[in-house]
Amino acid sequence: MVHTSTRVRRAPAIGLILALIGAPVAVAQFQLFDDFEDKTPGPISGQDGWVAWSAGIVAAVDPADPFNQVLLVPSNSSILRKSLGSEGINVPDLTQRMTFMRLRVARKQTFSLGLSPFTSPDEYSDFANEIGMANGADDLNLRVWDEDIGHYQEVAQLEPDRWYNLWCILDTYTNTYRLWLNEGVGRDAEASDALSAPDGHATFAFRTGTNSDLVTFYLKTSGGASDPNDGPIYLDDIYVEAGTMVNLTNPAIDACPPDVNNDGVLNFFDALLFLDQFASGDDQADVNGDGAFDFFDVQMFLASFSAGC
Repeated sequence: MVHTSTRVRRAPAIGLILALIGAPVAVAQFQLFDDFEDKTPGPISGQDGWVAWSAGIVAAVDPADPFNQVLLVPSNSSILRKSLGSEGINVPDLTQRMTFMRLRVARKQTFSLGLSPFTSPDEYSDFANEIGMANGADDLNLRVWDEDIGHYQEVAQLEPDRWYNLWCILDTYTNTYRLWLNEGVGRDAEASDALSAPDGHATFAFRTGTNSDLVTFYLKTSGGASDPNDGPIYLDDIYVEAGTMVNLTNPAIDACPPDVNNDGVLNFFDALLFLDQFASGDDQADVNGDGAFDFFDVQMFLASFSAGC
């Protein structure tokens, strides 16, 4: 779950405020699949329905935010999957749904992720929509599989160690998908964020899963030393749209912990409100979540306040 925003400064952030005003409707439509906040740090397999073939796939601290917990996927060959139904999510045939997630890549790594019609997928051919990267590419090139042409197409070049917002609309009528990508915590997608291949195609055909419900969130990695394959990748805030609408809003909570009054400005009033919460024993002031109200909460609040968002 996102706890900080690069758009909140010690000056007014009108765009963020307007985005937050519209957020409740969007959040009500997107359904959370996993944000990894409630996971025990360490191997994810066996937690909350996740199945992983590698103990190296772990719930870990966000490298960009010590207050946030994310999923870390190393570069060794492995499988990760979880049933959509375990969270009450359904992507039936003959409809459309949107997915959202946040993605971060440190270094080159071969991986693919998407949804699958199979309950226990373990091959690249088991993806419906397949989004990923190859360690043999020149750069951190995001690629997709397009079954209409029978191979991968590169659709974006990522920068290392940056969080990206990724939307995908899956059309199970036509067995195709489209993508949008941008940076910035809490940013909604715009038309200009739509991804397309060098040949101009922006709609890609499922690799498999025609005439099928999509039932599993699936990720596959491949090791190998023919080219640098260092990784890792990080995932967070995975959502699925509950309805059939094209929803390009960002469902990840866009908040800045030290902006206590949520006015988009870090100032005296935030500190005053925090101290009032602290004095009254409000859970919001238990910054480190240890159940006690003490010096360490104040210290953590001040450090967060000084760092800005």
